[in-house]
Amino acid sequence: RVLLEWAVGAIPPTGAKVLELGAGVGVMALGLSLACASAQAHGASGPPTVIVATDVCETSLENLRANAAANQIAVCAVDSPGAGGQHVSLAVGVWDAAGGQASVRRLSLDFGIDPRTLTHVVGGDVMYHGFDGASGVANEGLASTLAALLAVNPHLNITLLLVDRFSGGTVAAVSQVAGVNQTAHSLTPQIDPAITRFEEQCERLGLHHDSIWVPHAIRANVKATQTLRQRLRWFLSGYWDGLILYRITLPKDRPAESCARGHEHD
Repeated sequence: RVLLEWAVGAIPPTGAKVLELGAGVGVMALGLSLACASAQAHGASGPPTVIVATDVCETSLENLRANAAANQIAVCAVDSPGAGGQHVSLAVGVWDAAGGQASVRRLSLDFGIDPRTLTHVVGGDVMYHGFDGASGVANEGLASTLAALLAVNPHLNITLLLVDRFSGGTVAAVSQVAGVNQTAHSLTPQIDPAITRFEEQCERLGLHHDSIWVPHAIRANVKATQTLRQRLRWFLSGYWDGLILYRITLPKDRPAESCARGHEHD
């Protein structure tokens, strides 16, 4: 819901092509699709924004499709004819975002989606506490995939909503007791080791990462949709303190070719 609120304000309702990582049951993809359709109904001109919702879990995507049907949203399979074209507003398919260059090649070869035509990549809660299958190092595969995307599309807007599970309220207190302390070299005031490792992998691959807390306006809009009980639970758990918006880019002084060389082993 928080990522959706950001996307509605940041992604234009026409002319964009959005790749979502870890789409889950479709809150962001379906909500953005409805928002874009509403904008077009009220006069927004141009080709509809295309949303490509992906996840590694087919069961989650089955739930996404069911939710789309319940909201009368037409869904196209990612690998079906026309999924990469501007006349399809929502495409859904299984895609592993942790495969580096191999994942990017699959977008083009298997799905017919030219990564150079993407305008945005978004993902919510995509940090995992463990090891990904692509690289054997926690979250390295995701960073490598983002580097590969930026290598062919340097102006791509990549925004991730990360969840610091060691921050805020009771969680922070328990993590401190357990001996999990904030790393001194982290560029953000978080203590989640998964996020710290992701930052390190981005830096190793020559990527720049900026992070901000969720803006007040987005918080206010989300709170307006919550019950009093939900607001209280989020407040007591310090949930807002653990939500961080990350922007992943190429440094201004580093060409895309050097970024590509940084992950040729993927």
